[in-house]
Amino acid sequence: MKQFSRWSLLFSMLLLVNAIAVAQNKASLKRYNQESGTIEYTITGNMMNGNEILCYAKFGWFEAKYTNTEVKVAGFSQKTNTVAYLEGSTIYTVDLNTNTGTKMENSFMKNLEGKDLQDAGKQMLIDMGGKKIGNETFLGKNCEVWEIKSMGSKTWFWNWMPLKIDVNMMGQQITYTATKISDTVDPKKLQRPTNINYTEGVDPMKMLQQMQKNMPKN
Repeated sequence: MKQFSRWSLLFSMLLLVNAIAVAQNKASLKRYNQESGTIEYTITGNMMNGNEILCYAKFGWFEAKYTNTEVKVAGFSQKTNTVAYLEGSTIYTVDLNTNTGTKMENSFMKNLEGKDLQDAGKQMLIDMGGKKIGNETFLGKNCEVWEIKSMGSKTWFWNWMPLKIDVNMMGQQITYTATKISDTVDPKKLQRPTNINYTEGVDPMKMLQQMQKNMPKN
């Protein structure tokens, strides 16, 4: 399972790119160009299957990501049922199976102020060995397609939100595919439970930076 944990962290790295932001104006910073919305995904692969629902408001500075998956490896099976809440630069992760949670401060998000956010997102992809290989239409949306060969990944970005992520690495294949996009969101989906004792977690940027150092070079 150690290899799978590293591989799962790869997805955190790819999904973090869409947490960088896509637009900047004099009044505010935006993570997304849309003020609010909901995206539903299916997750398929040779080890993990499930679904995910992304709900966001205030141009992405408030977000809830509901993830249900089942991992099967060499006769071992593990189900997860989690929600990750983003409130500004703070990430709360809740395990609905155990009713426990962690709280993490994202140093990258805290350091965004005053920077060109679109350039920051592209530069992060480039630093990971990424390259834009074209544009494709997916679910009726014009997407930029980025490839990171060292990770065996392709990502279809629409307004810097990933509509599809395809990874084939270390003999393991997994695909996140958006199936439905809406410009509305249920406010209740964004309400973080307050009856949970949140323990302090590790800054995700530190984990991702360490993983990046360990990734094979092109």
